[in-house]
Amino acid sequence: MSDEKRHEAKTDSDWLANIYDMLAEDDTLSLDDVKESIREEGDDPDALIARGMEFIEQQRQLATQRMLEEARENKKAALQNVREIPRHNLSFDQLREKVKLAWSSLSEAPGGTLQAAYRNLENLTEQDLHSLLKDLELVSELNREEKEKETSQGMVYVDRGAGARRARSIIHEYRIRTPKEIDVEGIAGLKNVCVREDILEGCEGRLVRKGNCGIITVNTNTREVGKKRFTIGHELGHFELHGKKTSSFICSKKDVQLLGFFNVSPETEANEFAAELLMPEDMFKPQCAQTAPSLNHIQSLADDFQTTLTATALRYIQYCPYRCAIVVSKDNKIKWAKESEDFGYRLESGQKLDPDSWATDFFNGANLSREMQTVLARSWLQYGRVNSTACLSEQSWGFPNYGEVLTLLFIDDSFDE
Repeated sequence: MSDEKRHEAKTDSDWLANIYDMLAEDDTLSLDDVKESIREEGDDPDALIARGMEFIEQQRQLATQRMLEEARENKKAALQNVREIPRHNLSFDQLREKVKLAWSSLSEAPGGTLQAAYRNLENLTEQDLHSLLKDLELVSELNREEKEKETSQGMVYVDRGAGARRARSIIHEYRIRTPKEIDVEGIAGLKNVCVREDILEGCEGRLVRKGNCGIITVNTNTREVGKKRFTIGHELGHFELHGKKTSSFICSKKDVQLLGFFNVSPETEANEFAAELLMPEDMFKPQCAQTAPSLNHIQSLADDFQTTLTATALRYIQYCPYRCAIVVSKDNKIKWAKESEDFGYRLESGQKLDPDSWATDFFNGANLSREMQTVLARSWLQYGRVNSTACLSEQSWGFPNYGEVLTLLFIDDSFDE
């Protein structure tokens, strides 16, 4: 190495630049030659390389963060720059007809393809109609500079697993590697979709699309950050998977939840997309096996991925290497349940809680312990042959604001002995 290259370098970044120059000037140099030059300068080559890799990763994270932030802010600015949309002074019937007219103008496809989009229109309140009309007019304005390159065609077709595959491709495309980098509004912005909030009385979220532009509207009254993020992810799933075939989606609270794994529908696909986008399998699955099952661990995962406790619990059941089930109870009955593949027992919706379960104490006015506790297995496993003395682990957390209990059931290895 020449005296000039031999180093004025004081920082790791200088070293990396000089190493690059060395290799560019002499392509016969080996890694050992480079390491020897570093040793001559009194530095540890392995430590320098490790610091260099750390520096590169930090730069990648910053670049990803800047890209997502810029996309999110650009879309916010785009909405602000659109002309002010006045609130129309129309009768209820006139307002609904105006919405239908504006809605039908979004699609270039022949008649019949908007049936799915109209499914909730007749039930919308006046506030929802005003809000929807604003979205329709906003997206038409935004679309003036963005012309659809493909002609819309046909009805919505679904493909099991397509939602998760599309979300994984986006995570890979934008080089997202940590939960903190999952800026769902930024990702939407990169896909030419604006996100805004409005008062929605009949739905959790809404997607309106024209051409390659989209507007996602989230209910202002939704307080949980995780729930808003999942709603945005769900509507973005419609945009990515179904947007060119249906111009609009209005999604109820029931639509925007991770249930119905075995039902193939556009809503299921959108939920799978949202789950994979917000809790990518490659990031989420390894953390499921780090400790014994508990709601505390699930809560920690929810905090890391900025998702709701319920959505995180369902994702946990999907990937945990243990025999577990998640149960939500209301009015002293099972509202719904989801079991891991190897749980071995079925928990029926509508099943009344057994008096021996810990969860039932909530509905009797008692304060629930937040710790994992032992309970007779027969108090939960009523469908199947269970030894009368067999026990399993139950952890139940009560949520007075919702009048519900979230329960994690865990069967350990000694259960079948």
